[in-house]
Amino acid sequence: MALTINVTDTVAIASMGDGWADPEDVAATFSSQLEESYFGQVTQLYPEAVVQVAVNYQQETMGPDLEVAVEQAETDGESARAIEASVYAALKDTKALLGKDFLTSDEVEEEKEQKDVGDE
Repeated sequence: MALTINVTDTVAIASMGDGWADPEDVAATFSSQLEESYFGQVTQLYPEAVVQVAVNYQQETMGPDLEVAVEQAETDGESARAIEASVYAALKDTKALLGKDFLTSDEVEEEKEQKDVGDE
């Protein structure tokens, strides 16, 4: 049986900030990017694993966000709990870092454009 690693997380629509045209669309886009990032990180750690990632979004999140579950007890001497801890440690800061880049990318682009216009 192959090693299967399941990663789930939830993005709060409310955390998308004021002023967005459609916070739900922003949350959907961010969720999709977060899924890709998680998937890439986990497949780098465990290339032999079947990786399943689901990042949902809802109005508000309650309780733990990021969850990692492994469906194989022993793999090359690593227990399921050790693999879960390893994956969680690798992913735990991803949402905050990606979120900061995602939510400020428009501001950075605007500042760059304003600087370019000022330099002309």
